[in-house]
Amino acid sequence: MGRMRSTPLTLLLCAGLLAAPGLLTSCGKKEVSKKSSQKADRTPLAVVTPEKRDDGLFYLPGAKEPFTGDGITPNPKAPWVVQKREPFVEGKRHGGVTDYYRNGNPKQIRNYVHGVPQNVVSYYASGPMKFDLKLNANDKGEGPIVRRWENGVLCSEANFDSEERWHGDFKEYNTEGVLRNHVRWNHGKLVQIYLEDEEAIKAREAMGLKLRPEFDTPEAAPAAAATPPETPAPAPVPVPVPGQ
Repeated sequence: MGRMRSTPLTLLLCAGLLAAPGLLTSCGKKEVSKKSSQKADRTPLAVVTPEKRDDGLFYLPGAKEPFTGDGITPNPKAPWVVQKREPFVEGKRHGGVTDYYRNGNPKQIRNYVHGVPQNVVSYYASGPMKFDLKLNANDKGEGPIVRRWENGVLCSEANFDSEERWHGDFKEYNTEGVLRNHVRWNHGKLVQIYLEDEEAIKAREAMGLKLRPEFDTPEAAPAAAATPPETPAPAPVPVPVPGQ
């Protein structure tokens, strides 16, 4: 696929004591005392890094049998926090390979079934889902992708080819759901511009994406007329979205 705060249960218990005179103060004192007596466990996590061998399976270094268990990558800035958890069964990824935010919430989950890629789901640090994208046999995003803003409003609609390159119509919306960018791609090449606001234009130009002046109109030329180089395929997803 939260942030360390006073637990909701503790806050509710304290708030519920408002009806009992004299008890709210004691509740607060107990909470402070409890916090002061506890120290966060900051023992660095053990790194578990399986290696892929010529047979296509993952093993622990020096092991003779394929690995079953969780690969663990600690956060480099907070080594007591898990940054990535990668489950294996008999040397194959099986389950959700999860990258985490520092607050413990999932950032991205790539799902596998006995080594076969399924899909990737991306999340905001606060919890809401950004997008859910299908993965092909080569572990690349392929097919339609619908992304949403943190508030749940539609952010963009696009499509990837089998090499995880933009292909087809790309539509982008502002946080209120108003269309602000509509272009067309052909296997990673920008071939047509229908609509762009000022921010989208700046983002495109910053990426070095241009059309020949004679084709920079709604009556854009065929794909062969486009001049920009292919956009770099995002690997792995999270997917880059122009204008963000």
